[in-house]
Amino acid sequence: DSALLNDSEVISRARQYMAYIFTETLELAGTRAIDCHHVNIVPSDIRIAVCNDPALRSLFKSCRMLWYGTK
Repeated sequence: DSALLNDSEVISRARQYMAYIFTETLELAGTRAIDCHHVNIVPSDIRIAVCNDPALRSLFKSCRMLWYGTK
């Protein structure tokens, strides 16, 4: 429905939700990188951070790129 895409409230909430997921994932991955004495966040830090968080794990459970590195 094109009317739904033009609704600024829906777009704003979607943006907030995506920002929350991105921030939470990077925060957990950054903590993991620090714990492992990495200078940068590496893909395994992101995988383990997502795997250890129940909410993120359920959100990304069908994301093949995260788990297998393929599309």
